[in-house]
Amino acid sequence: MAIELLPLVAAVPRATDQPEPEPPPTRSLRVALVNMPWARVDAPSIQCGLLQSVVRAAGHRCDVHYLNLDFAAEIGAQTYDGLSGIPSERLHLIGEWLFSYAAFGEVLTESAYYQDFPEVEKQWAKLTGGSLDELTGLRRDTIPDWLRGCVRRVDWADYDVVGFTSTFLQNTASLALGRMLRAEHPDLVQVYGGANFDGAMGAEYAGTLPWLDYVVTGEGDVAFPRLLAQLAAAEHPAVAHCRVPGVLSARDAATQTRDAPRTQDLGRVS
Repeated sequence: MAIELLPLVAAVPRATDQPEPEPPPTRSLRVALVNMPWARVDAPSIQCGLLQSVVRAAGHRCDVHYLNLDFAAEIGAQTYDGLSGIPSERLHLIGEWLFSYAAFGEVLTESAYYQDFPEVEKQWAKLTGGSLDELTGLRRDTIPDWLRGCVRRVDWADYDVVGFTSTFLQNTASLALGRMLRAEHPDLVQVYGGANFDGAMGAEYAGTLPWLDYVVTGEGDVAFPRLLAQLAAAEHPAVAHCRVPGVLSARDAATQTRDAPRTQDLGRVS
């Protein structure tokens, strides 16, 4: 029996199925994208690269700050690579824990953490030859000082919007810097996205942490430029009601849709 094959062109979206280009913004925004620890240091961030492309195409200025490289230089590349790759069979999440003191203060003491995860001492000693006192110093002194340096060294006042992309162990580092930026630059609009803010996770963060102005809960290639267009037209961007699908704000998180539009034409984000 002959089998009828469907033409291949039927599986390719037609030009009319693609989203229309975004209209030019009412004003051009100055956007900073931040790649925080513990992102890999041997390759650039594909997330930041793609977002920078679509943001510039939408008519805005966009810079990428690879603060993960800066932190690797601060503590040494070998220590950075080792900490970001320590095996975690019981999910000790040491990278997130190290930045948690700077982000949230004393929620879990070092002694309690070391008691819950005794394997960390052996892994840290194997990596650096150091003691737990030195690991505690990294958490309580080195990291907060480095974050304060990030606030000073970058001219954040030159930006309207800062965007944090968070995947794997980048969450607490991003939240820590964002909290410090809110204290020093309260008018700087903060946007968070990436796999760690997908779906219900993003909604929870948006409704819990007050320095998160907007959270993109899915793909940002379409949603982020649309959010920027809305912010460019808003008189008070940080408190504007968000009308972009897939973007939540603290004041609207309970009523907004979490479904961000998916990218249909990858050629537009290259």
